[in-house]
Amino acid sequence: MDAIIRFLQDTGFYLFSQDGNWRCLIMLGIACVLLYLGIVKKFEPLLLVPIAFGMLITNLPGAKPTAPPSPPRSLWWPRCGAPSGTPGWISPSSATRLPTSAR
Repeated sequence: MDAIIRFLQDTGFYLFSQDGNWRCLIMLGIACVLLYLGIVKKFEPLLLVPIAFGMLITNLPGAKPTAPPSPPRSLWWPRCGAPSGTPGWISPSSATRLPTSAR
């Protein structure tokens, strides 16, 4: 009997009743309406279907779709054609400065 209770507590239906997850039910309902409008009624399907699919994925109870933030790699780029012995990555502020030999 404990195994059945533990199984039911691990399902998404049980998680809907936990601390404020009823709001996910509302968002899942809205996502289903958007999917219906996009697929069945052909009302802006290229817009509504991806939005509704994203809503379905993010509002599943117990799902953690977010990842920890990564370092801002957009601030760094590889140094192409740099002489050997120089660091492989440069910061944006040092990229605008000319080397002393080029001045």
